[in-house]
Amino acid sequence: MIAQYVSSHVKEIVFMSTVIVLLVFTLMSSPSIHVFPKSIERTSIGRPINCQKEIDDFVPLKDFMSHNSSWHEARFQQIMKRESLVPGGRYVPEICGRVSKFRTLILVPYRDRSSNLIRFLSYMHSFLQRQDIEYQIFIISQFAMNRTNSSWDCVVYHDVDHLPENEDNIYTCWDVPRHMNSNDDNNGRLLYSKYFGGVSAMKPAQYIKINGYSNRFFGWGGEDDDVQKRITKIGLEWRHVDLKTGRYFTLGHKKAIPNSRRFDLLRNIEEIMLIDGLNSIQFTLLSMKKEKLFTNVTVALAENSSNAK
Repeated sequence: MIAQYVSSHVKEIVFMSTVIVLLVFTLMSSPSIHVFPKSIERTSIGRPINCQKEIDDFVPLKDFMSHNSSWHEARFQQIMKRESLVPGGRYVPEICGRVSKFRTLILVPYRDRSSNLIRFLSYMHSFLQRQDIEYQIFIISQFAMNRTNSSWDCVVYHDVDHLPENEDNIYTCWDVPRHMNSNDDNNGRLLYSKYFGGVSAMKPAQYIKINGYSNRFFGWGGEDDDVQKRITKIGLEWRHVDLKTGRYFTLGHKKAIPNSRRFDLLRNIEEIMLIDGLNSIQFTLLSMKKEKLFTNVTVALAENSSNAK
């Protein structure tokens, strides 16, 4: 079963939603860990392969979701065999003789949702390869971010239960942070006017400017509102994608236990954001492994990373 493959290839620890993105750029900038070469050297690519059949093999979201789990598992196996994908869940259009203008990192928090992950990977690789962007997918338990890296143009923070429908929703960054899933399940409206959860995109410099995510939120809820407040506090404009472009389907899953302190923690963001975030995170890298469709990283968060009250 594919679910067994996913379970055995993704290490899980207690997931803290507030440190979703707090490791990547340390890995990217470390001279001893070659996870993110700035680009695949053109001389090492050799003759480009013909990827057109793979790129054309895209199943629109409505049709994709009409199939059962057996079909999704078979589809997962098909995507695993794609020659155009580099181990670690990376796609470089130049391998296919195409030109990429953008480099996007996709970060996906994961915990005990193997069926969601199978569908996410099976759909997203096909969706993204059609956009002619260089990208890499990370499935994460906890993440950290270093200030010094600029290898990637854009970082997309992506829930595993969200699948985009509209191919015009290009996975690149704007000049301002943007919220990409403005229309979940085609409801025709935002959950609320300042909603920033689900899928969002920021340039590394913007993320650094807000001091990243807070380290105080554990469990479900609050961290997305915290980020939105940080963006607003520093005077940075942000935007929602329009409702037509921002249509996403949300996959079903067991409801997580809400963080009972989330509303209290949101009250003093202005006072705490300068000392709670990138500049206070402490972690230990436990493992990192490149699978065919994703890079799996597990870290342990130091207890004193969340000392800010």
